[in-house]
Amino acid sequence: MKDGRQKWGRGFRRVLPGFLCVCMFVMQGGLETAWADWDYDQGEGGRPASVEYSLNDFYFDTVISIRFYAGENGNELTDGCRSICDEIQETFSRTDEDSELYAVNHRAPEQDLVEVSAPLAELVTKGLEYYELSDGRFDITIAPLSELWDFRSGEAVIPSEAEIQSALRKVDASAVHVERITAGTDETGTDTTETIAAGTNQTGMNHDGTVQETEPDAGTWGIRFDSPETMIDLGALVKGYAADCLAEYLKGEGVTSGLINLGGNVLAIGPKPDGNAWKIGIQKPFDTGIVDTVEVMGQSVVSSGVYERCFEQDGKLYHHILDPKTGYPVENGLWGVSIISDSSLTGDALSTTCLLIGQDEASELIRSTEGVRAIFVDDSLHVTECE
Repeated sequence: MKDGRQKWGRGFRRVLPGFLCVCMFVMQGGLETAWADWDYDQGEGGRPASVEYSLNDFYFDTVISIRFYAGENGNELTDGCRSICDEIQETFSRTDEDSELYAVNHRAPEQDLVEVSAPLAELVTKGLEYYELSDGRFDITIAPLSELWDFRSGEAVIPSEAEIQSALRKVDASAVHVERITAGTDETGTDTTETIAAGTNQTGMNHDGTVQETEPDAGTWGIRFDSPETMIDLGALVKGYAADCLAEYLKGEGVTSGLINLGGNVLAIGPKPDGNAWKIGIQKPFDTGIVDTVEVMGQSVVSSGVYERCFEQDGKLYHHILDPKTGYPVENGLWGVSIISDSSLTGDALSTTCLLIGQDEASELIRSTEGVRAIFVDDSLHVTECE
């Protein structure tokens, strides 16, 4: 088995085998997955040629579940998945003092250019793409506002207007620039060091959100900041990126059927072992029921909603989807968005973007984006599908 720890940041290039045998419903992060019985693959003497393997743990600030069918290398694949999760968390966590992103956010005040790994440059670039696409409403520098609004303690405290305005002055993704720094010599032996501003696909990301293969000596990457107060938060993208990396790793090791559930980000590896599609239920906002069901094979279903982290005060709902232009939770009548796409990273970015821009504008965005469809749930619990 190839070590997942070595492969996750450079992309995965292959495809997947087998998965589970259990009857139950799993409800996490807005997605309810119906697990159905199926027959084992039979080996010699009627014994199973492959068995169920699973990883259930806490990563990316949520409970995760990875299930797949494999042969004798199943335990190694489970270890590989755990290594991938460890490395992604060690790279992108905003709160872990040992992570790469934490070091970037806590750079010296005089340091305007920070050298970073290719994976970090990739996700920051993706975030900047959606910043432009959303006219500034998807903003990866939202961290000062996110820290101000505490939706986890249960204390339901609304920040003061002065606090919000102070935090807003630090939120501006246009002050972040990803640069590729390459160094070498030309045919004359002259040193040729150049800095290239990263744009779409500059960092090795395919347009479907997957990672291109890049040589380790292809250059180094940096993030340049216009302000020492700017901090990056990639929480709206990390789970999608992780799901894609995990799926490509398992596919590369021969897995052909499985389900990756990262709490709101579900990615189906192929069909179920019986050949049928996976059935994914879309959670009813502020309820444990479902409002719709989709069937997928080899696709991702990512759900985001205002009901995930919120509180109510004086009859008014306050939630974690913050408008970087006002500093307050967005109010546009949209309660939940689910994106069905080939890439979980694309689904992650689009689901949050759609919640921020509202259903009318989001519908236009989905119709102009190839290979994706969306399910919108408004504040009257009306369900609309768009593709």
